[in-house]
Amino acid sequence: ITAKIGARIVLEPSFGISLEQMKERVKGPVKISSTSSLILDGVVTLESLDLDGALSIQGPVTVKDKVVKNEGTILEAIPDEELSSVEPSLQIRGYRLSKGTVETLGSKL
Repeated sequence: ITAKIGARIVLEPSFGISLEQMKERVKGPVKISSTSSLILDGVVTLESLDLDGALSIQGPVTVKDKVVKNEGTILEAIPDEELSSVEPSLQIRGYRLSKGTVETLGSKL
């Protein structure tokens, strides 16, 4: 089975639990490519971001005029012969994240 996968964005509850909170934290233009991964954790304010790769941000921090271009993380299919030996959560998905490049920003990283 193949699927078209877009950008992978994780918004931790500490980033915002309501649409209003999230709107307050994104104040400028944000461009994310369809192959990118973004993790926002804590009080993170995005004033301007251009992402083509992988980025993990731990607040409190304000991101302004940031351009990130890196290899990112790649979804890798788990071969059938290996599937029975991996943990159940990976068996269900049928893929895993391969090692790649993730830029990190913020206070607790």
